[in-house]
Amino acid sequence: VVGAAVPVLSGCGPNDAGEERRIIREQHLPDAVSWVREDLARASAGVNRAAQQYASVFVLTEPETRERRLRQALHGARRPPRAIPEFVPSPITFLVGIGTDGTVIARDAEPDSLRGQNFGERYPVVAAALAGGTRGRSLAEFVAEEGDARSVSMLFAAPARHEGHTVGAVAAAMPLWSVAQRVTRQLRGNHAADIERGVAIWAYVYEGDYIHHRGTPPDLDQLVPTREARTAALSTSPGGYTGVITLYSLRYGFGVLPVPQLGEDIGLVIFRSEP
Repeated sequence: VVGAAVPVLSGCGPNDAGEERRIIREQHLPDAVSWVREDLARASAGVNRAAQQYASVFVLTEPETRERRLRQALHGARRPPRAIPEFVPSPITFLVGIGTDGTVIARDAEPDSLRGQNFGERYPVVAAALAGGTRGRSLAEFVAEEGDARSVSMLFAAPARHEGHTVGAVAAAMPLWSVAQRVTRQLRGNHAADIERGVAIWAYVYEGDYIHHRGTPPDLDQLVPTREARTAALSTSPGGYTGVITLYSLRYGFGVLPVPQLGEDIGLVIFRSEP
């Protein structure tokens, strides 16, 4: 439950964005958390389904054929008509097939900068899928894309089993920026009438000192509550809190909510303003 603590980060006056905060508290944050949980469950199930569905490709003996066939299968996994249902839609950004030695055989697109990387050595969740035959998920850091301070994803992995043996693994990455983008788009779609009349809705994912997002207003990015501010507010309202900021004379209500399913000190920040 999002608490009633309301730290005012800037400005004062009669407009405390009370209605925006109420909508964020009662609608936006509960909806967003339910979508995140659903996306995590669907991605886990989808990776497991892909691993079983494509297991026979992993045992092909000719390396070039195996790579080509696996890339084709993974490419089709997120695209109709052969798509795996749990991947349409999904915030995951790539799928990879991994050999028993832990190295990436192919990803779902070209150019393939991941081919040959040792995911088994780098990511324990992949090692567990290959050695223990167990599926799972964990946070993983990848090479940051241009403009990103840090690239962190939820990495899902599942063993590919063929005739009783683990013959490889399938893994998928769900970047935290993609989670934030998915929440923004879904909220804006669900509240299209409000967007039409000028309401602004933006979502971010915080992770410690880092903020993950895509396509958000740069000036608003600078006003996302800092780790210090969040920690102080959550110490008295651990179930989340709302607040208000001012940007160019425009009042934004915002809400902060931890999402432990994503990891420690990770959660959502959602902004809403009326025109």
